[in-house]
Amino acid sequence: MTRLRLILLPLLILAVALGVTWLVWDHERQTSQKELRSQFDFSLREAVSRVDQRMAAYEQMLRGVQGLFAVTGEMDRDNFSDYVGSLQLDANFSGIQAIGVAEWVPEAHIIAHVEAMRRLGLSDYAIQPAGPRETFAPVVQIEPYIGSNHIPLGFDPWTDPVRRLAMERARDSGLPAISGKVQLVVDSEAQPGFIMYLPIFSRGQALDSVAARRAHLIGWVFAAFRMHNLMASLYGEQLPGLALAIYDDIDASAATLMYRSDGLDGLGNANSRAVLAANEYLV
Repeated sequence: MTRLRLILLPLLILAVALGVTWLVWDHERQTSQKELRSQFDFSLREAVSRVDQRMAAYEQMLRGVQGLFAVTGEMDRDNFSDYVGSLQLDANFSGIQAIGVAEWVPEAHIIAHVEAMRRLGLSDYAIQPAGPRETFAPVVQIEPYIGSNHIPLGFDPWTDPVRRLAMERARDSGLPAISGKVQLVVDSEAQPGFIMYLPIFSRGQALDSVAARRAHLIGWVFAAFRMHNLMASLYGEQLPGLALAIYDDIDASAATLMYRSDGLDGLGNANSRAVLAANEYLV
């Protein structure tokens, strides 16, 4: 019996020690996981909040441009250029590629519209794409019209289903509307981005119904964004501790992928090193 005790006692002590060690390790593991989850959730909320706040700032900026037309009652090119220049986009609204104006032109007025634009000195101005249709919404001004802003004057975004959907939503609601994924031409290279539209209506008109807003529409002010530049303006080139992918839809595919940071594959999926993952939906 004594010999058996001598054998079992060390084993019992070892078992108890291992059990205590496992309990301590499991407690620390769970605590560490909870802390990691808390940090992850905070970082995710912060990322969403940054995007929301930036979009709100862009909306207010466009409302200022909209107000310029509301006060003057006309699309004055010099005033628009001076106002956009005063915004100092690079310093105060990083991520914006350009701010522009699209004019609502019925088919019956399109010839007069083109002639008026050419009298302003735009001798090569033409509607693109060409062809007959009931209504047009050509871009008549882009600021700053330098560098990588290759949206041609006369380009009609109304002919693009993605852009048109956002323009219709903005017109009918009277509120800002963001397009789905579009390919913006930057330095001859197409890059994913999106466009925020805000409608311009005739001054002094009642706009209390969809029919009234459609009847008194004169155009849109818009801001074009390159997705990579927008995210870089929020975080720099690398997100701290997060790998982030942004899609234009709930369907995560190459066709809807707008942005992906390092640590993700070509479709925006987390690699094997990812510890936590989550989806967040922005409206």
